[in-house]
Parts: sequence; C-alpha cells; structure tokens
Amino acid sequence: GHEALPPKLISPPFAGKGLWIWYLDQAEGGDIEAIAAKAIESGLSWVVVKAGDGKNVWPQFRQALGLKRPGLRLFSWGYNYGLPGEEAPILNALRAGSEGHIINAEVEVARLSQQKADAWVENLVEAVRQEFPDALLAHAPLPIIGNFPNFPYETFNRLGLAAMPQFYTKALGTGSNYPLERLVRIWDEASWEVKPPAIYPILQGYDRQTAENLRAEGQECLRLFGGFSVWRWGTITEAMWRSLATLA
Repeated sequence: GHEALPPKLISPPFAGKGLWIWYLDQAEGGDIEAIAAKAIESGLSWVVVKAGDGKNVWPQFRQALGLKRPGLRLFSWGYNYGLPGEEAPILNALRAGSEGHIINAEVEVARLSQQKADAWVENLVEAVRQEFPDALLAHAPLPIIGNFPNFPYETFNRLGLAAMPQFYTKALGTGSNYPLERLVRIWDEASWEVKPPAIYPILQGYDRQTAENLRAEGQECLRLFGGFSVWRWGTITEAMWRSLATLA
C-alpha cells in the first residue's frame, strides 16, 4: 500500500507534461524568461534542469531557479555512476530550491554486482532523506528491464521513487522493434514484489522521432500514466513543440 510513502508522493507531482534540459544555454539560449514563456505556452507542468554529474555540482542549476512560477515546477536531475558521494549535487540542488530530484543511473550502475547496486541506491537516498525527509525523488532508468538483471529497479521501487523509464521508441533496438505498447507491457509484466509508486515515461524528442508520433505517444502516456516528459530542450523541433501544446 501507499501508507509508508512520503506524503508528497501520493499526489502526482510529476503529472502532466515535463521537459528535460541538459545544457541551459541550449534552451532558448539560456534566456530564463524565454524558457518559462515557452514552457507555459506549451502547457508544460514542469521543467527539469541538470544539476550535477556524478559528485560534481553543475552551477547552471542556480541560474535556472528563476523558472519557478505558478503552474510551472522546477526539478533537478543528475547523471550517476554508482559511486559514493553522489548525493552532493542532489543536496546542493534541493538546498537551492529544486522542487524534486531525478536520479539518472544507467549502465554504470547496471554493471555493479546486485548487492553493490542495491547498497549504492539505499545509501544515496538515505543521505538525501537525512536532510530532506520529504524530498520528492524519482529515477530515470533504461527501459528494457530484462537486459539489466543487476540494476536496482526494485530497490528504487521499495524506497518509494517514481520511475521515469526512457521509452525512446525510435532509438531502442533497430528503432522499430520497441513501440510504446511493447515498452508499457515490459513494465506492466515486471516480476517485482514492489511496483513503482508511479510511472511517468520519458519520450524521445530527437533523431528519428516525428511530431506526429510524439503526439500519439504523449496522448497514450497521459491516458495510461497521467504524465510524461520529453528528452530534450534543444533537440525537439518546432513541429514537436506544436504537438506537445495540443496535448492535455
């Protein structure tokens, strides 16, 4: 049940539409007012800005704090390698005013032993929750669960983190053998004792993606999960922006 989860996770803070920013200067040239205006005009509920890589803090997150305004939430994210001390950028972002943090751990963590990977997640989340017990946390894992037997998917679930699997349908496999419904089924049929408290897929906004397909995938994710986000600002086309704006 939900009784053990931090209260903020029970309401859906990642609901609606979100967009990822890797480098702030690749989003409207880093113009905070222009980013906020475009986000609101497109009906985004939230924006997430990179705040760290491993143990290293990225100063750009503090510049992004001006994005916070009524109806637009600002989250932080960082790439993680499964090393000790990686809570530093997370704590830095939360202290600065991030409204929640998304952990992006991928192959480096999947290559650890299961025991090491589980312990890493537990230690990381505990270090954050010691200072921010109600911190809103999620993680953005690789989507094909069976390919990564040691990845701590279930440990993230048990700790109450929302899952944001990377459903990049035009980039996985040959670019046509993982349509959205197959990825949804993989997550639906995962043999975990503890499921994620919520799932909000990340959709592909680069390379072979089309505006039409992004719109269809976004619509389906809103129907199934109540929310999704897109990777990323700087690669999505004007046509994709228009598609996003039509989804509610």
